[in-house]
Amino acid sequence: MPLYVNEPVVLEANLTGALAQLADVAGMAGSATFADDLDQVFLSLASPGTGAAWPGNVKKLKLLRPSHPGQATQADERGAIGQLVDVNGNAAVELAGNDKGTLRSDALTFWTDVSTLPPGDGQVIPVNADGRVVARGGAGQKVDGFVAYRVGQDGVAKYVVGDTNTDTPIDGFSPRQVFYESTESGEFEAFDASDVALEALRPLLDPGGELTDEALLDLVRWGRGQDTDNGTAAARGWLLGDILHSRPLVINYGATPGYSRENPNTRILFGSGDGLFHILENTDRGGNESGREVFAFYPAELLANLRWWHEADGAGAPHRYGVDGAPVALLIDQDRDGTLDYAAGDKAYVYFGLRRGGSSYFALDVSNPDAAPRLLWKISSAAGAGFEELGLTFSTPVAGKVNFSGVPTDVLIFAGGYDGGWNAQNTARRGKDLGADDDTVGNAIYIVDAYTGELVWKAVRGVTGAGSNTHYAHAGLVDSIPSSIAALATPAGIIHRLYVGDSGGAVWRVDLPPAPDADEDYRRHHWFVTKLADLGYDAAEAGGAARDDRRFFHAPDIVQSYDASGDFDGVVIQSGNRADPNETVVENAIFFIKDREVTTGGDRVLAENAVRTPPGRIQFDDLPDQTACIDAEAAVSEDQDDVSCADRQLESGWKMRFPEPGEKGLASPLIDGGRVFATTFIPGEANACSVRQGRGGLYVLQMRNATAVANGLRYYDLGPDIPSAVQVAGGYLLLPGGGVDLYDLDGDGIRDAAKLLPSAAGKLYRMYWREPDVDPL
Repeated sequence: MPLYVNEPVVLEANLTGALAQLADVAGMAGSATFADDLDQVFLSLASPGTGAAWPGNVKKLKLLRPSHPGQATQADERGAIGQLVDVNGNAAVELAGNDKGTLRSDALTFWTDVSTLPPGDGQVIPVNADGRVVARGGAGQKVDGFVAYRVGQDGVAKYVVGDTNTDTPIDGFSPRQVFYESTESGEFEAFDASDVALEALRPLLDPGGELTDEALLDLVRWGRGQDTDNGTAAARGWLLGDILHSRPLVINYGATPGYSRENPNTRILFGSGDGLFHILENTDRGGNESGREVFAFYPAELLANLRWWHEADGAGAPHRYGVDGAPVALLIDQDRDGTLDYAAGDKAYVYFGLRRGGSSYFALDVSNPDAAPRLLWKISSAAGAGFEELGLTFSTPVAGKVNFSGVPTDVLIFAGGYDGGWNAQNTARRGKDLGADDDTVGNAIYIVDAYTGELVWKAVRGVTGAGSNTHYAHAGLVDSIPSSIAALATPAGIIHRLYVGDSGGAVWRVDLPPAPDADEDYRRHHWFVTKLADLGYDAAEAGGAARDDRRFFHAPDIVQSYDASGDFDGVVIQSGNRADPNETVVENAIFFIKDREVTTGGDRVLAENAVRTPPGRIQFDDLPDQTACIDAEAAVSEDQDDVSCADRQLESGWKMRFPEPGEKGLASPLIDGGRVFATTFIPGEANACSVRQGRGGLYVLQMRNATAVANGLRYYDLGPDIPSAVQVAGGYLLLPGGGVDLYDLDGDGIRDAAKLLPSAAGKLYRMYWREPDVDPL
């Protein structure tokens, strides 16, 4: 999609905050965020275990990159392009072999303090390094108090956990700052082991009233990080929980007081499986590597799990999720100088859901990086107020602007989430008109005010076309929508159309045409939803065989293009059940849909197919099958005649079936310069004697016909575990894992195993002219 840029400072800020993901580390789920103009990498990790609590971590690496696309990289002498390196400048990720894409065992990440690392054995546990060991080094080592009562030369202990947030600081280091969401005040309150806090905490931590006051105080101490099981105030064995899906968010506040452009004030925000949302400090004011946690809070509904995580942390205890959703930010730099200056009125807001952890969304005001955040608002299904259909909050929100009153409004857009209570019933219910007593949740699309959380508009199941200014109904909305939503915006940044797939294999289009002027009934008359495609089952097998139980868990990508038949808005989406990655029955695919109704709003028709695309609602069998089209010259049968893959008429788009049993897309695809990049996961074989790991791969396809882009290959191995998506970051594409040998990038005649590829998509820039004494800007 085009990147619209206001001015060079804004461009720099956008690049600084660019996000990308990395493949999962072997045996440990993980993703990465890239910041500081693609220089710094923050890798999140988790180590699934047999107990209720799993350890996690965030580790920092750096990326050696080209000076500009097409130029040889600084890492060429090490034999890799766009290589991730550790604090010693050594390769941090395996680029080949069975462990391709995983952290090297001998890597030393940037925040890690070697002097306080436990001894290593040089085999499983590295010496003077933290490498791929999750519970070693990184941000987990820097949680206040973890290096428990380490005595310095002055004989004074530092980095204490503390009973309360206001314990006396030691050598300038305050105790760990832990808060909780108060259901009474609606604010963040100190998570203190004190008699004052106990009264408010008891109904949240011990709703059954089973614990004594002292046992409850010990539970709070344990939740702060103390090793109360052994009767000490020192830290537990590890304090940071697993980070499965909460991809870290980086906010660069810039040259705030005490910082500079060379050492900007950068914070990392994420949730963890132990029920906490964290904010880390990247570097301190002196430019030293930090990684220290400066704030953490427990959502109210997760506090009841604290006793479970404490008491059930033994072999065989089921895992409970905490803050599992990925955060997103809305940043308001009033003077566009690249610094988020709280004193000058600049604002920073962060939004996240709980995913498997619950059915709530949170909005935090993090405008002042030197103060504890403020809880701006919270939305939950229990609170009602129009959100009764909200399921588990899987859908990562989209922050942007819509216009329904003649004035742009900042909003969040998200889907209803996942209904985790059903699974096999999906095929039986697909396409049915369910009764009023149906208890499905998640089958909704929401738009809310970014500052208040007030409902702006929603689409839910009901009589198609019925509703009001804030409510639109469609009878086909019967399946939950766990996916994030893809948005199409004008050059001015106004979102006017949405696309999303649901867990029943349907693809939805939402029209939000901007209002030209004030009209109090504009949403009622002009905003609506259309079922664009039904791809969950073959028409010849109506009713749905198990192999056709295709589900969409990740957002599509959108491209505005044209072919011989005219303009179209292309939607690329791939199916795969994220909730059951190891199933091997369903035949999944990647789909390219050409939506030829390119005018948002069109002719408003209150009918089930308000927007029509030839040949009407697209079915699975309507899309030509390009699975065999690796080579553009390959012949395919069409109307009893053989035609080449390149010459085949693809009026409505195409599909490409994944060839391996259980292969599925578990990330969003990416369109770049006429190429489609899509990662998939192939389950490993079940084996009682070893971990069922599986492998990830990358498809690189021509968008026009799904043929290979280079090397006569469409599929490239990425290494073990579930890979993340390919992401655009600046002028590059960042590939998961150890990269792939797609092109010869440095001109030496050898294909390079690259993690960074130059983007082939053109960038659009908004330009301004100013006439002195005439224009006010």
